[in-house]
Amino acid sequence: MSRINKSKPLVSVLVCVFNAEKYISTTLDSLINQKYKNVEYFVLNNNSVDNTRLILDSYSAKDVRIKVFHSKINKGAYGGLNYLLNKAQGNYIAIADHDDIYHPDRVGIQVDFLEKHSKYFACGTNAYKYFEKNKEIKFMKTKKIDTFAFHPSLMFRNVLDLKYNLNIRYKADTYFMKYVLCQKSRSKIFNIQKPLFLSRVREDGQNLSRILNSNLSLADVMNYYLYSKDVLVLLRHILKIVLNYNLTQSILDNYGRKSIKEFKQDKFLNEYLGYL
Repeated sequence: MSRINKSKPLVSVLVCVFNAEKYISTTLDSLINQKYKNVEYFVLNNNSVDNTRLILDSYSAKDVRIKVFHSKINKGAYGGLNYLLNKAQGNYIAIADHDDIYHPDRVGIQVDFLEKHSKYFACGTNAYKYFEKNKEIKFMKTKKIDTFAFHPSLMFRNVLDLKYNLNIRYKADTYFMKYVLCQKSRSKIFNIQKPLFLSRVREDGQNLSRILNSNLSLADVMNYYLYSKDVLVLLRHILKIVLNYNLTQSILDNYGRKSIKEFKQDKFLNEYLGYL
């Protein structure tokens, strides 16, 4: 049983969960096994209809840092995060997805960076993408200083009343980072150039991003444009339609993929392999 140490900055990790009985134990194990221990975990069960509730309750019973909330309605991914943001007491907020895996140094490295670099309000990290069906891995890199980060790697200072705009359905996390977090903090996001989380491409195709994108309409994209005035986003979406986005994404995903066996000698990556 772990307890919070008030002598170090407290991190509130937020996880929204929906029908994740197959993955949530692995995700929570990777989070509670962080080397940085001064962490509280806020987990929202978004009205799951599988065994998610029982699994979450078993974890909260074992670790006092894990606080589980059961919603009688599905608040949606970003409505759920807003609910958890209202609960979080930490100096820093960290986002986590319910089917990803986190390197044991993730929280510690990000806290250390933000403690030493006050000019940055938030930081993200690079990632590995894990293709569950083929057991292949691909390194995912993002720009070092930007208004974007891989959302499941995001950590930011808990000093502004930041919320996700629930009127935005298309690229809601991108909008939050660029037009809420960065604009309100008057700062950009620093992306630590280490792959500190593993993004799982699920064999059943039920990744949140895929589900959200499959339910989008052109009106949702236009709504994003009306809020952001970002004409490039609109043009990119039209281009995706013309080029057949799913086919194009499949081709890009296939480039640079390697069998998981090729990483056996990689000590950094081996921190993930025990969870797969």
